[in-house]
Amino acid sequence: MTYYVNEDRPTNSTRVHRADCYYYVHRVSKIPKDGRWHGPFETLETALEGARQTGRKHVSRCKICLGQEAANEGV
Repeated sequence: MTYYVNEDRPTNSTRVHRADCYYYVHRVSKIPKDGRWHGPFETLETALEGARQTGRKHVSRCKICLGQEAANEGV
């Protein structure tokens, strides 16, 4: 599985998405005004590390594409 990280500057946060996530697929073609996409990452662990390396305060997993993983493990 491939993962991407969305960095959102106004909320000082990042969120990890799977490459097949609805949010990622429909938003990646739009140029974000207040953030950017990072990746691809080959594993969830490397995507989370990439999210942390942005220096943003909040790091999370998409509850849509990572579902139970996001709910059970937090970050």
